Amino acid sequence: GGGLGSHLDMLHESPYGMGIAHDSANAYWYFDGHYGELVYYDFNGDHDTGGEDHADGIVRRYSEIDLTRRGNVPGHMILDKNTGILYIADTGTGRILWVNTDDPTTTSAAIIGDGTQMENLQEYSRISGVEWGVLASGLSRPSGIALHDGVLFASTNWDGDIRAWDLATDGKSATLMQTVSTSADSIMGLEVGPDGKLYYTDAGYDRIVRLDPYS
Repeated sequence: GGGLGSHLDMLHESPYGMGIAHDSANAYWYFDGHYGELVYYDFNGDHDTGGEDHADGIVRRYSEIDLTRRGNVPGHMILDKNTGILYIADTGTGRILWVNTDDPTTTSAAIIGDGTQMENLQEYSRISGVEWGVLASGLSRPSGIALHDGVLFASTNWDGDIRAWDLATDGKSATLMQTVSTSADSIMGLEVGPDGKLYYTDAGYDRIVRLDPYS
């Protein structure tokens, strides 16, 4: 009908999105590759198919979480909803970061009218003082990331490896358990399927590969 297509909602404050992780309801964490920051999006209620009223949207910029985009290589993220710890593949700097999304000590400052704002919003703010740290460093373009039974998996795009870390109880540190070398040409996303097996995407060979664990 001449509207804005089939989308249910939209927010525009973070170009070059490299990774996304669901939080709750219509809220998501987002790797803003353009501004190099972690961003929290809450769409609240859908504006319905083809609509354009985004005024109930909430956008929070975590500018202290400095992220570096690597062109054509996603930096995936995943949230452990048991601990509130968000894990980010910071591709450009070769790190896996953790962020405590449940940190009650953060400070919020309204930035309505900032040059990065693209539309009317219910809230546009900058969050400071969040607890975060580096889980692993010195990695060759970490990209895919997955979490299963207290184990964090990450793929490194440059060398085709997949690493597994045993997470501490609080999720803020980990012990490297194993590294598996694959034949991938450009390994990216990871996921543990309902069958308990690990799947990865290989963009170089345009295929999805399943790894079968064994004792």
